[in-house]
Amino acid sequence: MKNTEWLKTTDEHNLFLHRFTEPNQTPTLIVHINHGMSEHSGRYQTFAEQLLQAGIFVYAHDHRGHGKSGEAEGLLGHFSDDDGFEKAVGDIARVHQQIHKDFPGVPIVLFGHSMGSFLVRRYIQKFPKSVDGVMLSGTGAGQGTIGKVGQALAKSEAKLFGKRHKSKLMNALTFGSYQRAFKDRGSWLSRDETETDAYKQDPLCGYLSTAQFYVDLLSGIEKVHKQHQNDAMNVAIPLLIISGDEDPVGGNGDGVKKVIQHYKDAHFKDVTSHLYPGARHELLFETNRDEVISDMINWLKTKPFRQQ
Repeated sequence: MKNTEWLKTTDEHNLFLHRFTEPNQTPTLIVHINHGMSEHSGRYQTFAEQLLQAGIFVYAHDHRGHGKSGEAEGLLGHFSDDDGFEKAVGDIARVHQQIHKDFPGVPIVLFGHSMGSFLVRRYIQKFPKSVDGVMLSGTGAGQGTIGKVGQALAKSEAKLFGKRHKSKLMNALTFGSYQRAFKDRGSWLSRDETETDAYKQDPLCGYLSTAQFYVDLLSGIEKVHKQHQNDAMNVAIPLLIISGDEDPVGGNGDGVKKVIQHYKDAHFKDVTSHLYPGARHELLFETNRDEVISDMINWLKTKPFRQQ
């Protein structure tokens, strides 16, 4: 059964929240979905329903500046005027507070896709004891000098035109590089044309983001890859990393392998990975999504997540 509600953040913003639960039941596990950039949690309903059929309850919120959360405030594509990435990470903690209130003691597994994967990765640096497992999809490695140049460009745009300026430049630099190897616009997302067409027709997908958003996102990704930020992480939690080997965000597999090594170097004890041949960025909307979801559910069912 799906319910929706609005959840107030610590800085008085409103988050749109989906809950997929069964009445009068207590689950053994809850998955918290964190969607990607320029999309929204409503796209994950089919995935959430499949998890629910497997006995796993699901929470999914629209990040600030995204989906109905961003639409309601007229701020699609904008986290915040200042420190937006960290505030979006704090919003995950706010949703967890609500989950604990609704179902105390039930283990929580964070799922993050693309931008959501970077938010989740930052979350486990900052709140290491509040999550029991992590699933990452469509993530990528650190960007090094390119990331620093991107930050500098975005900061310049924000200074020249304002923090809420919709940045065609940063959009072209980011998504143009992803699209380069593919013929049709948006085809880097998935081989399934029906899904890419649905994305392009969705008014809550594919919009321009602001200069300040790119400052926040790129600086957040930089923090995620600083090894000293990993010192407090709970390396005992199980970690699942999935990607397509034709996903440009993951460097067609090469960047994902670096991410896997990053967490092994941080001494994570239980790292599982799947690299799907031919698959692109959005695995849950790919032609082999049934295989992907089956692998995810099997992983969730076989891991001994601790009771909180």
